[in-house]
Amino acid sequence: MGFAYLQPGTLLIRRFASAMLLLGVAFFISAYGPLLPRATTVMGTNMLLLAAGVVLHTGFASFCRQQAARYDYVGWGTVGITALPFWYWGLVEPNGHYRSVVFSCTVVLVNSRTAVVLLREVITNARRMPIALMGGLFMVLTVWMLVRGIMLLLTEAPATVQSGANPTLWITVFWYIVLAALMTGCVIWMEINRLRSYRINFGLQEEAVLGTLQPLRANLLLLWSMVTIFVLAIVSELFIVYQAFYQSEYERLLLVSEIPVDDISPAILGRMAPILVAALLMIVVVMTLALILSWVVRQREEQSQLLVMLSHELKTPLSVLRLALGAEVLPPKIRQLALRSVLDMNAVIERCLQTDRLYYGRIAITKTACNLGDEINALCTHHLASERLLVELPTLPVCHTDRQIVWVILSNLIDNALKYSQAQQPVRITAAVTMPSHTTGILVSITNTVAANALPDAQQLFHKYYRGETAHKVTGSGLGLYLARRLAKALGGQLSYAPDTNEVTFNFWIPL
Repeated sequence: MGFAYLQPGTLLIRRFASAMLLLGVAFFISAYGPLLPRATTVMGTNMLLLAAGVVLHTGFASFCRQQAARYDYVGWGTVGITALPFWYWGLVEPNGHYRSVVFSCTVVLVNSRTAVVLLREVITNARRMPIALMGGLFMVLTVWMLVRGIMLLLTEAPATVQSGANPTLWITVFWYIVLAALMTGCVIWMEINRLRSYRINFGLQEEAVLGTLQPLRANLLLLWSMVTIFVLAIVSELFIVYQAFYQSEYERLLLVSEIPVDDISPAILGRMAPILVAALLMIVVVMTLALILSWVVRQREEQSQLLVMLSHELKTPLSVLRLALGAEVLPPKIRQLALRSVLDMNAVIERCLQTDRLYYGRIAITKTACNLGDEINALCTHHLASERLLVELPTLPVCHTDRQIVWVILSNLIDNALKYSQAQQPVRITAAVTMPSHTTGILVSITNTVAANALPDAQQLFHKYYRGETAHKVTGSGLGLYLARRLAKALGGQLSYAPDTNEVTFNFWIPL
């Protein structure tokens, strides 16, 4: 249910969660059976367990067809037919042995249909691993219940006052929880794979891209979902083992000792100490491995994003250079485009190198006296698009900072404004002395106009490799703003984004 909340649009998760809730209610009723009316215990437990199987079949059939769920007449009809023998051997002639035979046979009928649906999908689905595993789990459940039913048929029913009791042991519930945990993990895996729905051709290479779920988020969501399921399963199993030990210790003390029943908890915990230590070690190991895998997944995803970005952003400049090299006579316009392409490729590579240095802490801060107004004027004067830069600067005081890093930040912001503003529209650069948070500093604002409804996403703007929907028309790395903000922070400054109706303003503040 948590996964369904985090990722809307799932076809299977909600039905699977409903089935798990039905199983939970059924086990709850079974656990408190002696305190409830017999009809509730006998009929409610068995019917809910079987109903969960039908709900699962409906969900998996809908998932495999990629269509809205259909009413399962066969499944619900099968469950409905079992109401009569449950009623007769539960209330009229109580016999838990025969009820268990009926239950096992019905589970075989319901779950074998689900196993067939899943294994048939394996043949046609390219992402078949989680589906095949889920189909295998349903086959295990089917064979398990089939063997159980046959063994019960070959065993003579007890002719005692206990004949009405259900012959299910704690170890059965133990393995049922293991099976439910594995199925839950497989379902989340299946849903994530379904969301990997389309491919985008980047020209130089083709990369698989998630449709409605980002790759990093998908992998981490799957990993930590599995960890959560694993930990919850271990905790559930500890309660099951505690109950089994409690029952056996209680019966033993009644026979051989006069110790009050209220005093048996320490003895049970003493017997369970090795199990508790082993469970704790398993949880610690799994959490440690999950943290390591999270780091590995992030690194691999970042490398993949870098390769995708490079293959995409270098394609256009390389095409221009190929055109220029193929021309016998190089017209001035082609020469200018070729030069621009070389500068674009150099900018992409340089930003990748700067990001790498920043990540590994290889950028040293050397503060010297710096006149920010002179730096801005020099940068704008020597820029290829200097005619589009409108500089309005008052007399600014000298600040003590790293001149080279300030140059990198300002050039990234100016290049970004020129690239993504409307064609031939000016870029305004202003500055003022401000004192946010009782610290005096210089605020540089760089403003450019954009097309209507083309404002970038404020939540992702400073993330690595982010580029807006309209940004792919020009060459860029998606690293400029990420790098500028990190460098501004390294200098003790700030870089913020202030959107308006059709204007984008970046405010770079640096302390004096």
